[in-house]
Amino acid sequence: MHQVTFRFVTECELTFAAESYEEAYMQFIDFQRGEHVDAESVQLMACPPETDAVYFKLEGDTEFHEISHFKGDFKADMGAYTNEVMGRH
Repeated sequence: MHQVTFRFVTECELTFAAESYEEAYMQFIDFQRGEHVDAESVQLMACPPETDAVYFKLEGDTEFHEISHFKGDFKADMGAYTNEVMGRH
C-alpha cells in the first residue's frame, strides 16, 4: 500500500462537542497545546488550499517536496519524483 502525505496552507474548522461551552473551550486549549483530544468529541472540516503551493512526501521520505503551481495532474505534479523513487526500489 502506497501512502502520500500532503501539506498545504488552508483554513480549517474544528467543532468540539461537550457537556458545556467551557468544556468545549478547554478541549480546544488542549488541542492547541498538542495534548490528546478525544476523536469522538471533535469534528474537523478542512477547506481547499489557499495557494497553489502544495507539498507532499511519500512513505519513507523525511522531508516534504514542493509541487509549485499545483496543476491537478499526477504526472505533471508528482510523476517525475515518484518515477525516481520507484527506480531506487
